[in-house]
Formats: sequence, C-alpha cells, structure tokens
Amino acid sequence: MVSEVPIRIVMVDDHAVVRDGMKSLLELDGFAQVVATATTAEEAVATLRRVACDVVLLDIGLPRSDGIWCATAIRATNPAQKILVLSMHTDEDVLRQALDAGVNGYILKSASFDEVKRALADVHAGHLYVEPRLAGLLLTRSQKRADSAEERTLARGLSDREREVLALTARGRTNQEIAAALGLSLNTVKAHLKNIYRKCGVNDRVQVVLCALRMGIVDPAEVKQG
Repeated sequence: MVSEVPIRIVMVDDHAVVRDGMKSLLELDGFAQVVATATTAEEAVATLRRVACDVVLLDIGLPRSDGIWCATAIRATNPAQKILVLSMHTDEDVLRQALDAGVNGYILKSASFDEVKRALADVHAGHLYVEPRLAGLLLTRSQKRADSAEERTLARGLSDREREVLALTARGRTNQEIAAALGLSLNTVKAHLKNIYRKCGVNDRVQVVLCALRMGIVDPAEVKQG
C-alpha cells in the first residue's frame, strides 16, 4: 500500500544516526515528511501538542520515560493519533505492553526500509501492523485464550451485524470499506464500532482486533500481520 501524498511523521528516537538516517530515506522519494523529531518521551508529548502529524514513529528504549509511557501519554491527549513502534525489542512482553498502550503497529529496527515504509502506509491507512517475525507470538497467545467462558459469553453478546463489522475490522478494512461491503452509511459503521468497543471493554482498533481473535470471530491467518 502506497500513500498518494507524503505521510507526515513525528520521529521519536534518542539516537541521532537513526533519526537522521531514517529521515533522509523517508524523504528521499517523497514517501514521507518528517515534520518534527524528539529525543525523549516528554519532548514527544510536548511536540505533539503543537505539531500535527499522521503517524508517530516511536522507539521503545528512550531515556527517562520509555516508549510505552509515551504511547500511553499520547493516547490520553489524542486517542486518534496513529503510532508505529520502531524497536529493537523482540520480547513478547514488550510487544504486548506496546499493544496494550494502544499503538497501531510494531516493527523491528532490523526490518528492511521497504518493510518500514509498508508498515507506515498500513498504519496510516488505519490497519494494524505487526512485524511478521513477532506476529506468531501475538496470535498464538490470543488463540490460547479463545476458549475461555468469558470470551464465549462476550461473543454471544454481539449482534450479527456487530460481528460482521468486527470481523471486517480485524481483517484490516477501513470504516469506509466496511460501509461499502455491508451497504451501510459511514455513521452507522462508526455507531456499530462504538457499541463493539463498549461491549468488548476496549478503546482502540488494535485491542478490538485482539478481541476478535480471542472470540474466534476471525482466524489468525485472516488478520493483516504485515
């Protein structure tokens, strides 16, 4: 997926070589525009109060407060802000903490530049992106929880239409695509998603995808993993 206009990015990383190198690569072919950079979580939160961007490209290992704190703080002030983690951490707990904090994607610093561009484009388009090498950890853990009585009860609490909307959301469809597929208005889709979020006890698209996996509404192979 390729964006038609440059994606506006705020880059948060305390290593100058990473910031400068990634900025040059992203802007070289007009794919993205780095509108601001930050070296700490606190600086990033302050920057986002005055600079608008499409995606925050966020490192986990920051000085003082880490990237998990940063993502949580960003979500508290701007729930709609898209966040892509670019990290060296391959630990399942770190991945889980990042997703629980509400990030929209997670990719490793060892990924190729083309993979980073794809992740940015997918997150910008409203999809969940998980580094393929880590996706298995996430999906396996979700599958293990799928048979719980709590999840089965929750699944029965959704209407047929809500299950359809949830399934399409988990497969990476945008709200506009869901509306077209189901013959609904965009406002109706948003209303269904609001009800799904409430019933599932979640507050963002990443968590609702995990909810769909745990309930068995979609198969892990159907989820957009990168």
